[in-house]
Amino acid sequence: MAYSVSPLSRDELDDILRDYVCSTCWGSLSFHYIEGRWYAVCPGCGEETKGYTSKAFAERRREESTSELFEAERNLREIMGLHEKQTVEKNLKDIGF
Repeated sequence: MAYSVSPLSRDELDDILRDYVCSTCWGSLSFHYIEGRWYAVCPGCGEETKGYTSKAFAERRREESTSELFEAERNLREIMGLHEKQTVEKNLKDIGF
């Protein structure tokens, strides 16, 4: 099995697993011991794990992304002339029930 990430010492591994996540998907990391070497690998990305980013960075970006999503939804609603979501009762009434 060939990983894209470099092998780690046991001490480095503890720090990486505690403080970092996958740099691709921000998923948790797990450790693998292959042929006498330790690797911190994302279970989701597997051998394609490219590297790590700090948990603090990933959490900050998640929060920023959530804010950006709300702003984009609001702007697109205005630009496209979309209205607020209607209730189930209103939708049923509109189609004749």
